[in-house]
Amino acid sequence: MNSPECDTIKNKAQRRADKAAVSYKRLFHPLIDKGVTNAELMERGKFSANSITRMKRDQYVALDTIERICYALDCSVDDIPEFIPDKEQMSKVRTK
Repeated sequence: MNSPECDTIKNKAQRRADKAAVSYKRLFHPLIDKGVTNAELMERGKFSANSITRMKRDQYVALDTIERICYALDCSVDDIPEFIPDKEQMSKVRTK
């Protein structure tokens, strides 16, 4: 049974999942500098356009996709995502 309360909980969980504490901007700037297109990166790394879209929106991307990008660009994981602490989450951690 789906109740309005269940839908509200699901919506809140989805918003939290979509609001990642990670930015992928460090990936896109070097791609532009190197003249590598998104299509070329997807072909080299053998991953879908959906992953590119998710990274552009700073949404969750699976670690295996990041690994494929690293192999395709000969870079390390540290070169791709940047951790951005969520102030609300950090305050909860500090109060525990």
